[in-house]
Amino acid sequence: MLVLTRKINQSIEIGDDIRVVVVGIEGGKVELGVLAPPEIAIRRSAAAHPSTTRLRRSAQDDTPTSQ
Repeated sequence: MLVLTRKINQSIEIGDDIRVVVVGIEGGKVELGVLAPPEIAIRRSAAAHPSTTRLRRSAQDDTPTSQ
């Protein structure tokens, strides 16, 4: 798993067609916008895998200079 740190209005790109933008941060919640072609199914999952927490704690901050 790649763990990134982004600020409001910063984004990450997945492939050539998908962009995930940090729209807002309030309290312990992050609001994300997803820009993708209509044929891409976007699903949300509320259950975090137990290893996600371990990886997040051990990951270093990765803040690329380009968006």
